[in-house]
Amino acid sequence: MVESILRGSADIMKESQRLPFYRRELVLSTYHEHAVIIEALKARDGEKAGRAIEGHIVNAAQRAGVHFPVPHK
Repeated sequence: MVESILRGSADIMKESQRLPFYRRELVLSTYHEHAVIIEALKARDGEKAGRAIEGHIVNAAQRAGVHFPVPHK
């Protein structure tokens, strides 16, 4: 099942990685998202790192035109 999901999303993932090079204004967004992840990892703050990674994935998907449903909390 996981393999199927990954294969189905491979094109979207590739496109999200190329977008910052097509649209230069997106480079800083990606850079800042990665910087937050790295700082959280350096601080050994797993909760903050997890939130930062999740946020980056959602933002990267949105930049590629994919919008995830937001869970109600």
